[in-house]
Order: sequence, then structure tokens, then C-alpha cells
Amino acid sequence: MSIRNYFLGAFAALALLVSCDPKEDLGEPNLTLDKTSIEFDSPEAATQTFVLTSTRDWKVNSQLPEWLGVNPVSGGAEPKGTTIEVTVTANSGTDRNASVTFTIGTVQKELSVSQKGEAGSSDDLIVYHNDFDKEKAEKGDSWSKQTLDVNESWKNEKGTGIASVDYAFAAMTVRNGAGLANSSNEGNNSSVYAGSGVNNLFFAKENYFQVKNITLDASQKNYTLSFGAIRSVFQAAAGESVFDPEQFSVYISNDGSKWVELEYAFASGSAQDAKWDMASSTFTLPDNTSALYLYFTTTEASTYRIDDLDLSVASAAGTAIDFSKGTEIGGGDTPDPGPVGTPEGDGTEASPFNVAAAQAKIKTLGADVASEEFYIKGIISNVKEVSTQFGNATYHISDDGTTAGQLEVFRGYYINGEKFTSEDLIKVGDEVVILGKLINYKGNTPEVNQGNKLISINGKTGDDIKMFTVSTDAINVSADAESATFKVNGNVECTASVTEGDFVTILYGDKGNGADDVVLQLTKNESTEAARTAKITVTTTADVPVKSYEVVLTQAKKPGEVSGGGVVDVLNLAFTGMSGTTYKDWSGKTATSPAVYAGNSAGDKQSIQLRSKSNAGIITTASGGKVRKIVVTWNEATSSTGNRQLDIYGKSEAYTATSDLYTSDKQGTLLGSIVCGTDTELEIVGDYEFVGMRSKDGAMYCTEIQVVWE
Repeated sequence: MSIRNYFLGAFAALALLVSCDPKEDLGEPNLTLDKTSIEFDSPEAATQTFVLTSTRDWKVNSQLPEWLGVNPVSGGAEPKGTTIEVTVTANSGTDRNASVTFTIGTVQKELSVSQKGEAGSSDDLIVYHNDFDKEKAEKGDSWSKQTLDVNESWKNEKGTGIASVDYAFAAMTVRNGAGLANSSNEGNNSSVYAGSGVNNLFFAKENYFQVKNITLDASQKNYTLSFGAIRSVFQAAAGESVFDPEQFSVYISNDGSKWVELEYAFASGSAQDAKWDMASSTFTLPDNTSALYLYFTTTEASTYRIDDLDLSVASAAGTAIDFSKGTEIGGGDTPDPGPVGTPEGDGTEASPFNVAAAQAKIKTLGADVASEEFYIKGIISNVKEVSTQFGNATYHISDDGTTAGQLEVFRGYYINGEKFTSEDLIKVGDEVVILGKLINYKGNTPEVNQGNKLISINGKTGDDIKMFTVSTDAINVSADAESATFKVNGNVECTASVTEGDFVTILYGDKGNGADDVVLQLTKNESTEAARTAKITVTTTADVPVKSYEVVLTQAKKPGEVSGGGVVDVLNLAFTGMSGTTYKDWSGKTATSPAVYAGNSAGDKQSIQLRSKSNAGIITTASGGKVRKIVVTWNEATSSTGNRQLDIYGKSEAYTATSDLYTSDKQGTLLGSIVCGTDTELEIVGDYEFVGMRSKDGAMYCTEIQVVWE
């Protein structure tokens, strides 16, 4: 090839390269929307569009509600713009809003979408709403000092019925959400609902919060009361802070004098463990009700909070309310403590304070400031609680044994700091000397502070006081059980013997001199016909109020086959795996048949503990065949007045959750009921492959439940 031809070819190639278009330079990342908001003025399903322009790949970076659609949800660079469709479904409810976020890398744009609803604006339905967020509450020296009368950052009510609203409360403080926020911010693990997230109300000891005189439209009858709720026990392990509606009560009244308790349910389907959830109750008021009062209280101090309290008109009827059957729990007034007498004593061991002197000393203390230890002498006027679980007691003392001028002794210990082992170790009328610190709790509750101890009872101290009790008077065991144990509490000589039931012998503890275990040895119950009982008597000759106790042991019958090749599933406390008084969910339990059981229950009194609210009950999620009979062994702790009734339901399809038992279209057919004191079994008529059961009204304790399948 000549040099000339070579250069001509090279130049041609170069010209070809130069003639090719380079990749278009789109500049810096940029994203624009030709609209920032889209409004649908009709509740009907519809579609609107807008134009999105982007210099990079883009996407929708937010979770859309079910009623809202965006198409497409992602795309490449669109420098000339692309049309995006926004579609809404028909809206039979109230007006609704959503926000859609579009992003390219760190650049984002928001599109707000709103749609009218057939029911109009939700604000028009709100009678009372308070997110307690007028301004962020500040801790100051202590959260305990931010009582609702001192810090009013919580007063942020709105609604059609707030014109005459007033409040009453005790032992209530306002807290900000630090550490327990209920906002919907990304990464928040302490809430399962999108709460307001700033302030909330905290329930201390001997508390209540009352909203008074909400004005109602007398032509309306159906309402929904909702509130954010959480239980958080300090330094509790997982599973120990489950919200317990048995401890947290909600009442309504039409005049602030008689109150009707509401049952409520959680939006998530079950009570949460140390997480915020939205609780609600829908109810129907009597005709022409023109005012409503709300009352919240808890029996457990310093663990419960509420937020986002709302009363709104409901679209459908709920639980019928009869105020004539209400309970008098007070209208929010603080009772007069009465006369306190003449102060005497200087608080020493030689000259203890009387109650009047202790009350006078407390008046000199600031809120929540504990004094040094003093000796206090008084007569027990009321025993509020003796906890053998924690070994302490809460009671009141006064100078004359009446309730006038009485002083609370909060969670005190027994003689010389020993734990209480029995409820009958103290009683009304006992003269006691206590050593403990005085405190004005929250500035409104004078008391002897927690951790105090008894020095003497009726003039007796230490070993002068003879103690003798047993830990239980009833033991329930399964047919396969081969041992059982109970405890003797005391400091006197005693003997234990089997007085009935030859299948039981005492392996250890037939003689003792103080606190000790009595260990029983049992043979298995091979009978499929009946349970059997034994009686163990523990006695002493010492000078004690009760010299003899009888412990009754009941051993369940053995599960057996039934006619047609069927089997019996035995459900007891060990089967559920529960313990204590806290209700928890359990599932995946099997017995003899192919049935799989799930439930929500507690485990007090060595029994399956059920209640008539908060999704408590037992269901089958897999069938054991055809259910033919339910047999219940009642624990004696269950009331036999006729108002404790186990309702039995049947279905041809599996239950999915115990909440099904509280929904009319999911609970199945009511097959019958077993009433404590009247019935122990129910024969099932018809072929049902799945069974569910729940208390009709109140708490109940079942030692054993047998489900007979064919």
C-alpha cells in the first residue's frame, strides 16, 4: 500500500469516529414533578396523571396504601418527561390522604394525594381528640414532678364536643416519648401504629385520668373510643411487659356518677409486649345521650401509658350501653382524709411516732423526698394486699384502727425484714410497730415507703411470733404425674400425713421444724373413667391461730379411646405452658389426636385461666376428626354463682386466631355452654371438625379440659 493510500484510509477512519454522536450529557442529578399534589374530588374510583422528568433512574420510595396505585413505579432517565398514572379505589369512608415519594439517589420529591369520601371529612366525626402534644414536655428535675396540674403541655384537645370539657386525675404525669416513642418514624421499634410520637400520659400509683363532660349530638348513638396504649415494666425481660387489660380499665358514664366498663381490642390482634398499639371499643349509647365522661385507671403502678385519645362517631352499632347498671367509682374528687389526732412520739425505737406524728412529719417533706428511717406505731385499719409472690404487703394503719387519718404502708416486709409467706400473717386490728422511711409520694400520697419492715405485732417480736401456714390447699396434677410438692411456712414443729388416698405417700417432709417442702410420691392413674383425690393433713401443737391445714390433691383421669376409634385430648396448665396471671398467646400444641391447638390464656391457680375479653380462648387450627364432647374439670376458684360459663363453638374450617371467637362471622356455631356449678360436660350434636372455646363473662379457672374426637 502506498503512503498516500495509508493516510487516506486513516483520515477516513478518523472522520467516521468524529461523526459518531457521543453519549448525551444529562448534567447533575435532577428530578421534577409538574404537580406537587393531586386531588380527587369524588369518592368514586378514578385516575389522574402528572409528568415526571428525571436525569437518572428513578423509583417510588414509599409504601403505598391499598387504596392508592402508581404506574409505573420506576423508570430510567426521562429528560423529556414521562406520564405517571395515579389511581384511587372507591372510598365509602371518610376523606383520606397519602404522600408518595419519588427518588433518584439522594434527590427526592413528594406528591400528596387526597380523595373525598362518602362519609365526609374525618374531622367532622371527631367529638374529642387529644394527642397530648400542645408542646413537648420537659423533664425538669424529675418526670415525677410533671404532674398534669403542674405541666399543661398535654392539653391539646380538639373536636365538636370539647366546649365544656374538664379533667380530673390523680398520680398522673406527662412524659415525652424519649425511649418509648409511638411515632411511625423509620427504625422505631417501640410502636406498631403510627402515633403522634411527642407526649404521652403516665400512670403512677393509685391513679386515674378522667375526661369530664364531652358534649354529644343527642341524635348520634354509635361511637368508637380509641387510644394508644403501652405497658413497659422497668428492666423486664422479653414477654414480661405484655399489656394486660385485666390491669388497665376503661369506663364511660353519662353523668360522672355511675360507670360502665368497656372491653377493648387491639388493632394488631393481640396485646403487645412493651410496644405501643391502638386499642379501641365501639359502642351504642342510649337514646338522647348528650354528654359522656371517660375514666382510665390501672392497678399496676408505673408501667402503663396512653396517647392519641379519640372519641369519634362510628358508622355502625357496637356494644349496647346501659348506664343504669353502672358502677359507682367516683367522679374524680379527692376524698377527705379525715382527722389525724394529736401527734405523739419522736420516731425512735423507745418512742415511736404515732400515725398523727408520722402524717405531720410527711407534711414537712417535699414531693418524693424520703425521710430517714423512723419507728411508727399504729393499728392496722385495712389490708390492701399481701403478695406471697413478692413477699411484701400493702396495708393501712391508724391511731384508733378506723380509716380516719389512716396512713398507707406500701410494700412492706414481715418481722425483721422476712418475706410474707401467707395472707393471714397480719389482719385488721393488729397493733404493729414498723421501721421505715416516710415519703409524700408524687406530692399527694403520704405513705411509709417501700422496703419497710415490721418490728412487732401485738407486742410480740422475732421468735416470739409463731408462724404456721401451707403454700396451697389444692394441688392438681395429670394422670401421668408421679410426684408433687407443696411448702410448709413457719417456725414451729409440725407433722404431715396422708389421711385419704392410698396412691400417695410422703417421700420427704412428714416431720419438720420450720419452713420446708413436703414431697409427695404418686402412682399413675390408669383409670379412664374418673379422676381421684387424696388428702394430706399438716398439723402442729404450737400456739398458732390455725393448727391444722388440709391439702387436697386431684389427679386427672387417663385419656382413653372412645367409641368409633376416637380419642381424648387432655388440656391442662402443663399443656398450655403458661404460668402466673399474665395472658399470653400460645400455639402449635398437640395431644393424642391429630388436632393442633392454639390459645390465649394465663396460668394462675394451677389451672388454665381464661377471661371474656382481649382475645382469650382456645381454638383448633388443625382438626382431630369430628368433635363429640367437651369435659371440664372446674377449679374451685371459679365462681359457682352461675355467671361463669364456657361457650363452645364449632366450625367446618380451621380457626386462624383466638380473635375469631370474638367476631360473629368467624366464631362459628355456638354449640352450647358449660356452666360452673351446674355442668361439667357438653355432648356435641352435629359434625364439626374444628372447635373453639371462650369465657362468656369474667375470669374462670379450668383444671382440665378434655376434647373428645371421633
